[in-house]
Amino acid sequence: MVFHRFLAGEVPGKRLRIILNGNQVEPWDPYARKEAKTQILDPISIHLEHEGKTGTVILEPYVLPHQDDFSSRDAFNSASGPKKWNRQQGFYIYRANRLIQSGGWSSLKTIDEHLKLARIAISFSPHLDDAFKINVAKMNVQLPVQIRDQIDTATKPVAKLAQETYRKSTQKPFSTPTSYVISPKPTEFDQHSIAQPKP
Repeated sequence: MVFHRFLAGEVPGKRLRIILNGNQVEPWDPYARKEAKTQILDPISIHLEHEGKTGTVILEPYVLPHQDDFSSRDAFNSASGPKKWNRQQGFYIYRANRLIQSGGWSSLKTIDEHLKLARIAISFSPHLDDAFKINVAKMNVQLPVQIRDQIDTATKPVAKLAQETYRKSTQKPFSTPTSYVISPKPTEFDQHSIAQPKP
């Protein structure tokens, strides 16, 4: 997952192949972009200045489909990711296209079942390492204090759309046939209503 952009050929001139036990490793797409109902929102650019260095941080928001709108059950299960749906929601932070953080809201939000369809890619270049507090192993990252409020503001519409999508149901309502029960008198009948199915 760390190098999924390279494995998928999304980084110009830097296609990567990994062979494991004779089999080529296929990249996992956190954003389920092959699904017709995935909502790809407009990218957001945020200017960052830190200790004399300037750069642009790019946010790319996605809202994955409602469970009923996935092309198949296998596609839905695959999109859940290694850590499963709730823990895969949130930010996917990339340094020079290498994935450093996969999921979580970096303390801007808490994990919420209703937000599990929201995933937002955040990309920055290595010269902003100090601002993001990247450690030597390049395994930990923090959102810069200077832009936390901007990121929080930018994610609110995404969170709202994710909640709306989560609550949406594409199941078509079905009608229940009227039930008739013969009364003790053979010339009369009573019509009995039955409970409507739960959505």
